[in-house]
Amino acid sequence: MQKFQLSLLKSLRLFLLFSFLSVFFTACKKESLVPTPPSGPASGEGMFWIASNLGCGNITVTIGGISKLITGYYDTGIPECTGSKTATFALLPGTYSYTASCTGLSWNGSITITSNGCTKIQLTSSGGGGGGGGSTGQGMFWIASDLGCGNINVVCNGITRTITSVYATAPSCGASGTANFDLSPGTYSYTASCSGKTWNSTITITAGGCNRIQLTSSGGGSTTGQGMFWVATDLGCGNITVVCNGISRTISTVYATSPPCGTSGTATFDLSPGTYSYSASCSGKTWSGTITITAGGCNKIQLTSSGGGSTTGQGTIWIRTDHGCGPINVTINGVTRTISQYYSGGPGTCGATGCANYTLNPGTYSFTASCSGFTWTGTINITSGGCSLVELT
Repeated sequence: MQKFQLSLLKSLRLFLLFSFLSVFFTACKKESLVPTPPSGPASGEGMFWIASNLGCGNITVTIGGISKLITGYYDTGIPECTGSKTATFALLPGTYSYTASCTGLSWNGSITITSNGCTKIQLTSSGGGGGGGGSTGQGMFWIASDLGCGNINVVCNGITRTITSVYATAPSCGASGTANFDLSPGTYSYTASCSGKTWNSTITITAGGCNRIQLTSSGGGSTTGQGMFWVATDLGCGNITVVCNGISRTISTVYATSPPCGTSGTATFDLSPGTYSYSASCSGKTWSGTITITAGGCNKIQLTSSGGGSTTGQGTIWIRTDHGCGPINVTINGVTRTISQYYSGGPGTCGATGCANYTLNPGTYSFTASCSGFTWTGTINITSGGCSLVELT
């Protein structure tokens, strides 16, 4: 009996020991789990660089007490944010002040960081030793047909890029096979050539913008614009074929409000500036008229059930900085839209995400806007096929 009791006591001790070890290792396992990172806005990058040797040694750039060094220059184009010789900062979205200095030169200004974005500022020797910095923009050269002269070399600001592809409609800046340049704001001369053809003119770069120039068979360059035809209701006649400048496009989708040029299901044309005749037809309905294309613009014509076209215009209300009062509600013509995003360099065009965007008949409209602690009033002028931008300050 005594042996049985000792055996039982020993078994109980072993059970308690194994139970303790099991709880201990389970707790350790739970402690080793990687915690879930806190949610919040994704960071972006800000990059400072130079295009030539400024003769002052390494440049120290400081933001919020953190310093990085520019140790070399890039003379063949703007580097990526990961460039080894640049001063690159990873920061949460917002606008930051910066200073930069080397022997005999100094710079200061602000840089705006966007979520997952890359903002680049080139430091230059201009400004009487005070230095300078500017957000870059893009310039893109492209062709709409094979000009029969092989690849086209484009030279701008001493940099050579090559056009190797043909696009039926104007591609986005950065598209493969186009000649793309990242440059500081300003106006630059360019030359282009292939076998038997040459082009030369100027291109204007704006901060954060994208300027596209189509090289044509005549040996000249022209900045294109867009014309877009759309319907707001199903007109009951099937797809609508639109012919402009000998090119056919098809309207196959209905949009309750005017979509951006290039939207799928609309008839969008990329054309050199000028006025063009158009015709459109579907089962039992026809339309005809003219559309005016402006350099870099977007002209929209809505085809209506009456068999005619009425040209609307666009208006966009936007902000340059975060006013710290939350989303801003804007009301025009009884319709309320919300501003939820800011653009430090301007949205560039109507319809930008996070702005208060309107499609309206031509005319002058009053607007009101408000957020916590702020109110605005004013007017916006809508023109046929135009784009009116109003900044709330």
